[in-house]
Amino acid sequence: HPGKAVPISVKFGGNTVAYAITAIKKGTHFTVSGSLDYDEGEQGRLFYRINAEQLRVHTRKESAPAKAAA
Repeated sequence: HPGKAVPISVKFGGNTVAYAITAIKKGTHFTVSGSLDYDEGEQGRLFYRINAEQLRVHTRKESAPAKAAA
């Protein structure tokens, strides 16, 4: 079964906001560590929020050339 989409927002602050503004662009992969919180929105739907305490931006690596089969 395919997974269900869950809306999650990331709240940057303190020591992460300046780096997030400069390093994260559309399509950027990143990892955050922090606390997870949630609120009940319209029609009882839950919306999750991560309060980011640490941020790590992942850089894309060039894929290695394929090796020829022997």
